[in-house]
Formats: sequence, C-alpha cells, structure tokens
Amino acid sequence: MKRIILSAALAVSLYSCQSDESGALNTNDDPIAVEFTVIGDQELMGSENFPASNLVIDNDADWNALKTQMDLYNPYSEGFTETDIDFSQFKVIAVIDELRNNGGNDINIVSVSRDREQITVNVEHSDSGPGNVATVLTQPFHIVKIEQTDLPVVFE
Repeated sequence: MKRIILSAALAVSLYSCQSDESGALNTNDDPIAVEFTVIGDQELMGSENFPASNLVIDNDADWNALKTQMDLYNPYSEGFTETDIDFSQFKVIAVIDELRNNGGNDINIVSVSRDREQITVNVEHSDSGPGNVATVLTQPFHIVKIEQTDLPVVFE
C-alpha cells in the first residue's frame, strides 16, 4: 500500500513539474494558438517602393530599418501602438501586401499558431472593402508581435 501511495505521489509531482507548454506539446500534436498584439494595420501609399513581404523581425536594427522605410514619405509608425520592442521577449511579424491599383484592399494576420516544429502565421487578403472602385495606389500592411521563440515561422 505504501508503494502505491508513494508511486502516486511521485507521479503527481513529476507531472506538476512539466511546464504548460511542454506538456501541451507532448500530449497533443494539434497546433496551439499563439497570442499576438497588433502594432500596426494600415495602408502604404505606394511611393515607399516597398516589395510585398512576409517579415520576421527579431532585432532593433531590422525593426528600425522597417520603420524608416515605411516612414519615408508619411509617418506611418506614429500610428503604431508601440515602437519600442524588447526583442529579448518578443518577435515582430509583418506582412506587406503587393502594390494595388485601387482602394478597398486589406491584408490581415488572422491567427498565429505553433506546434512542435514551427510557428504558423495565417494571412488573409481581402479586396472587397469600401473604396475598392477608387483608383488609388495602396499597399496594405499588418504588423503584430508575438512572444520570442526559436521555432521557424511559416506564412500561409
């Protein structure tokens, strides 16, 4: 009887030592949602000469280079919810759509998930918003931050 109680106590204590992250990944192969914080969700005007991009930024130099290029003609970064990122704790994910010849376009990071192998960023493009008949150059972008991770990031 003592062995059963001792074994049960040992099993409970070993189980409680696992982190939530490792326990969830070890017992379940389904992707787990990753929380993200929106930093910016606007439209460039096309004069910035920005290529369509899926970016993973994990250092100040790359983050500052992105903001500088985006702010070349208009101060877009002034509309960001934050501009000082602690890259020891976070990564920035930025998606920048291709240059569009009309308004009403949008690009969104709709979800971020992780599994044992990777971080998956689910991106959706929409062209049915208000202004889609207006002839104007637009380039939608969406920027978020996630907790720092060593897993590779894949865009879908």
